[in-house]
Amino acid sequence: MHILKAKMRQKLGTKNCEEISLKIIEEGNEDEIPFVKLTNGQVFFHRFFNSPLTEVYTRNIFSHYEIEKKAHPTFGVHLNHIDNLLNLKINDEERQKLLNFMPVKEGDIVLELGAFCGFGTMKLSNLVGENGKVIAVEADKINYKILEKNIKNNNLKNVKIVNKGIWNANGELSLYKESNQRNSLVEELLDNVEKSEKIEVDSVDNILKKLDINQVDFITMEINAAEIEALKGMKNVLMQDDIRIIAAGWYEYNGKPAWKKMKEILEEYGFTVYIGVQNRVYAFKKK
Repeated sequence: MHILKAKMRQKLGTKNCEEISLKIIEEGNEDEIPFVKLTNGQVFFHRFFNSPLTEVYTRNIFSHYEIEKKAHPTFGVHLNHIDNLLNLKINDEERQKLLNFMPVKEGDIVLELGAFCGFGTMKLSNLVGENGKVIAVEADKINYKILEKNIKNNNLKNVKIVNKGIWNANGELSLYKESNQRNSLVEELLDNVEKSEKIEVDSVDNILKKLDINQVDFITMEINAAEIEALKGMKNVLMQDDIRIIAAGWYEYNGKPAWKKMKEILEEYGFTVYIGVQNRVYAFKKK
């Protein structure tokens, strides 16, 4: 295990990080995967990020999963960190109802579709607490390996991880990849496909059945234009009551904004649907 001086990496791309107390106290590699350890004891394995501390802030500390909070002015740099319940174009009464009901709560069973390296998964694990559960699904094999390390090294007992792509049925599809680690089951989404690999895909209904999970409370989907196919494969889940969904709706689907088709599908199942300022989908269904 090769240990580097943490200060050297902390200087890279971490402007305004001084306003946050967390700092890197150790860096190294394990099984050729880089990691950082922070002053709070958490360990984050990552994909050779230039500034892992900034990634921790944007994907974990100020996670977009906390939809009831404003985006941080410095670290809300990703598209999905900007959309939240506070900037929905609705009246105050509607907003308060959403703020009371929509956010992830302690004890929730959360289905995370598109877990990436697990920084957000770690946040969800903390939000649901020991009485909750997170099912984190990630298609990419390298990402999954890093996700696995993050769950194991942070001793997250309430997280179950699944290495599959999300689609409308069980099968095998190509996962297309760009050089910048971006990937998708939908080739048209990517500008410069460099390679692809065959992976197993499955539906949400099938995955939950295999895990013997009958009810979920919260679903988050960021799976690079596969969200609509995912909805087609979760018919049993969508028939449930008291469920909340957030999903990336800013992609194109057959030449049209994906959020429009997603809204149509969800409303057919009785969901109330809101669209964020940058086309994030918020949906819920109550008894």
